[in-house]
Amino acid sequence: MYTCVTRIKALQSFKDKESWKEHMVTHFAPESCPLRKHNFKLMDKYGHHFFRLKFVKPDTGWLFHTYQTKEEYLQSIPFRLLQQEEFHEWGMEYEIFDPQGL
Repeated sequence: MYTCVTRIKALQSFKDKESWKEHMVTHFAPESCPLRKHNFKLMDKYGHHFFRLKFVKPDTGWLFHTYQTKEEYLQSIPFRLLQQEEFHEWGMEYEIFDPQGL
């Protein structure tokens, strides 16, 4: 398995994980986002517990995406880099921590 961790720092504060997630999905990463589409396909195949969000008040989300195969992880890279570029254009911090040992 290959776990990629992403840290996203929003431009505003939130009271909880649900409000942070709702804001991000509504304004920046809708269901049509290529990375979300890729990951949801894998969630349907393996289960949602391999894709987790930890919220750190007041503005930071840590995403933990665990891919079952190296190929599935490698397929996600261009989508993640595109999303990172978009978030940077919107003025947000978006830091990727790739799996070790690839």
